[in-house]
Amino acid sequence: FFFDFSVSDLRKMGCCGSALDKDTTQRLETVEKQIKALGLKTDDDSLQEAAGHAKELQSLFEIFASASDMRMLEQVQELSDVILRNLLGRIDLPFLQKGPGQYKAALDSIMAVATDLDAVRATKASKMLQSHVDRLNEQIQSQQEKAVDPIIKKIQVMRDKLKQPGQGKNLVAGTKDILDSAEQAFKAAPEAKQVATGLLEQLVAHSIWVLESEALWSEAEACDQVVDLSKGLDDLAERLVKVLQATWDPPITPQAERLRQRKASEACERLVAQAQRHLDADEGGEAYHCLVQLLPWWPSLKASRSLEIVGLFSKMQSFAHEAFLTAAKAGDSAAAEEIRGFATQFDELRGKFAG
Repeated sequence: FFFDFSVSDLRKMGCCGSALDKDTTQRLETVEKQIKALGLKTDDDSLQEAAGHAKELQSLFEIFASASDMRMLEQVQELSDVILRNLLGRIDLPFLQKGPGQYKAALDSIMAVATDLDAVRATKASKMLQSHVDRLNEQIQSQQEKAVDPIIKKIQVMRDKLKQPGQGKNLVAGTKDILDSAEQAFKAAPEAKQVATGLLEQLVAHSIWVLESEALWSEAEACDQVVDLSKGLDDLAERLVKVLQATWDPPITPQAERLRQRKASEACERLVAQAQRHLDADEGGEAYHCLVQLLPWWPSLKASRSLEIVGLFSKMQSFAHEAFLTAAKAGDSAAAEEIRGFATQFDELRGKFAG
């Protein structure tokens, strides 16, 4: 049998020990009434009240413990049960579904009250509260995983399609779609470890394929796009591994940048050699077009190949100057004017390299 007696009932029955002097009795009766009035209120003010009640129970518990008054100690623990039920009632699925950014401050306040209750309880209120939170979070994550599973399957389908013959030209656009879908999935399930694991598996596999398919992004613009996408992929992966308390290593961006640098160097060597051959053959226009093709690679080259390009521009300037003088001496005004126009274009191109 369980008898729910109030402090005043116990006093009338003569069951209160010497620890209950008049002041202590009144304090216990007061906090008992306040705690029972607390009920299942969930507003901020009532949480502050619960925090105060927990502190008061701690103080009374110390008095009863020093007097070895077991019945009053049990009464204090029973009152702590009422506060604990109130705390548990504040945390439900809608509360946690807001996300940690929204509920963390409130949860910390609730947990602080539970920690104070630990001092007057055999079973720790904070552990019971954390178990309650964990169970609800597991439910939420399970729901999220079911909702996100079709998106992860969609990503797999997109990856498989990119690998089909003739689809490599869509590498950049397809990778962007994959990242957008992965971001959508992560946003829908930001704390779900299974979702994070599934997305990382897709991103790792796709990253390897992109790097191994470098022949599909041989142009400067495509290289720049792949590097930009790599940065986005690394950023997403870094956020995903935090869910798993792991590390994203190695990142893909430095690898993509190295490949771009290598491609830029190869393009530079090829185009500079071609331009030199054209100049040797008095084909200034063709040499100019080689430099036009080199311009998109220039951001990756100017730190290491500037002197080489400056030398080539100097040779082209000399070529244009000599060609103009030759045309002028021959009285070929049309050719001279054409060379003047070429020189203007040449100056504009050199300005783009200088910038």
